[in-house]
Amino acid sequence: MRRVTVIVVAVVLGLGSIAGMVAAFDYLADLFAGTGSRSRACDAIYREDILAVPGVTSVEVHCAMQLGGTQTVEVSVDASDKWAAQDIAREVVTAMARDPRVEDGWLFPRKYRLDDGSPVVFNFYDEGLTLGTVGDVRRTWSITPTPERKR
Repeated sequence: MRRVTVIVVAVVLGLGSIAGMVAAFDYLADLFAGTGSRSRACDAIYREDILAVPGVTSVEVHCAMQLGGTQTVEVSVDASDKWAAQDIAREVVTAMARDPRVEDGWLFPRKYRLDDGSPVVFNFYDEGLTLGTVGDVRRTWSITPTPERKR
């Protein structure tokens, strides 16, 4: 009986160690390479929030969560001029700020492409945004993340 107990405990501890090692490798992948589960979750959140905005036709996202994280996002919109694209961009930024899964330090998308492929950049400096982060949007535009979002 004693021998069986020792074997079971050793197997359970061994599996726990493997799970712990996998979690540690995932953490290190995020920390140093930006390719772990936090980076994949960031990519998915950006895609989901941005593609839900009317007028968005596609989005390219790359989140690298190492050393604080960076997000590179380019949004293609169904607009033929800068002014129509700016309205869509404002909705994108607002949607991100309303999502409680989006961290305050994440950057909001600034690069957009019109129907014809020409690039447009929106910083919203004229609307009080200076940092370019979602937290800046929440503070400046008085947006509180909502626990349940419309899908």
